[in-house]
Amino acid sequence: MAEDNPQAQDPQPNQDQQWVKEVARQSWEPELLISGAAAYASLSLPGLFKSAFVAYRMDFMVGSSKIDLLFPTLIYAVFASIGQILILTFFLHFAMRAFWVGMVGLLSVYPQGIRFSEIKYVSDYGKTFLKKKLTTVDEFVIRLDKWCSILFSVAFIIVLVLLGVALMYAFFFVVMALGKLLVPNELIKSYTVLISSVMAAIFVIFALVVFILKRIKNNEDAQKWSFLINYRIAQVLFPIISKATPYLMYTFYSNLSRRHLMVSSSLIGALFLVLLISNSNNSGYKQKDIFDTRSYFSEGSAENLLRNDYYENLRDPQQPIEHLTIQADIVKEPFLKLFIAYPKRLDFRLNQLCKPFSPDPKLLPPARQAKKDAHHLACFGQFYQIYLNKVQINQPNFMFYVHPVSQVKGIIAYIPIDYLISGSKNLLQIKTKLPDPLIKKKRRTTYAYSLPFWYVKGK
Repeated sequence: MAEDNPQAQDPQPNQDQQWVKEVARQSWEPELLISGAAAYASLSLPGLFKSAFVAYRMDFMVGSSKIDLLFPTLIYAVFASIGQILILTFFLHFAMRAFWVGMVGLLSVYPQGIRFSEIKYVSDYGKTFLKKKLTTVDEFVIRLDKWCSILFSVAFIIVLVLLGVALMYAFFFVVMALGKLLVPNELIKSYTVLISSVMAAIFVIFALVVFILKRIKNNEDAQKWSFLINYRIAQVLFPIISKATPYLMYTFYSNLSRRHLMVSSSLIGALFLVLLISNSNNSGYKQKDIFDTRSYFSEGSAENLLRNDYYENLRDPQQPIEHLTIQADIVKEPFLKLFIAYPKRLDFRLNQLCKPFSPDPKLLPPARQAKKDAHHLACFGQFYQIYLNKVQINQPNFMFYVHPVSQVKGIIAYIPIDYLISGSKNLLQIKTKLPDPLIKKKRRTTYAYSLPFWYVKGK
């Protein structure tokens, strides 16, 4: 008898659908709570991603070529963009949902909504025009509710897609990094060129195959392989999000027109591109902001630019030291307290300059360690050549030092300056024996660092 009644066979799907619709009608409460909490929590994300990126550059970045920084910079830029998009969408959703709550409350007080014939200070023509132009308040509230729910979903689509992009960059970076651990030092450059060429060739071949298959129309096999190639590669590159994203994306694809999809995709893509370029510029190796429109401001002339991260009294205590610092822009002590950070990537360049340490087997461990430290400090002395007002400072007597605030490891030197004229502007400059490959050749100057400061004799 059950077979004669289709509805009695499986009542569960109808109940599930009804439950989902009921939850959807009441979703504004958790949406408002989540968007408010998420907007507040998202404010710290860009700074958190920046700190993680700086930690990589200082403590984990082994090589010193541009390719060693390329994918980490892209990963940082994507994650920073995710944080900024989350802040924007959650705050916008919170504001829209709060406005919706206000409209619902207003409608409960005035259930008739807008009474066009009773509008004060508006002519008869204006009342007729508004009646044709505006919908009812009920319809507006329903439409606003839909837009709030859509915006909430769009935020997660953007985040999931960007996470996929970041994972793709991470995949290429891991392939490059793992290979460098296995390849001898003399073959690292060749390996980097080889892997970069292979990755570029794979991308070009994949793009050509997909393009050719999509151009073949009215062919079932071509359509099948075109879809499967995209689908399987997405599963490989985005294994964590490949299960969740289709439910969000294909819901939009199946309910929106091509025009709306193209417009929304273009807007989201343009927003992401702007954020990606901006965050890449702010990663630490870009000197000029593309959005800076000031014609006469410095474009990176170090001797004419006072950088707050070069001075202890101007730098934010929470900002890690990535390069070097002195105690202040106005120095009253008879010496300069010069601290130079020692990032992990510097090992590669020091190995090119310094001879390996050969300990005397007769020395006791403490004496052997002291000799080794002295050898390494002498190596730093060869690598960094210090100039004050174009005059080289001989034997700066470096010491190892851990910055007490940021806990950055580096070297420190105390440079006498009591012979300088009180009130004078001076220029501390540093050369490195090996050029930094992370700086473009056309922007590479004789000096790696230039720090202007003023000396005022203390009483």
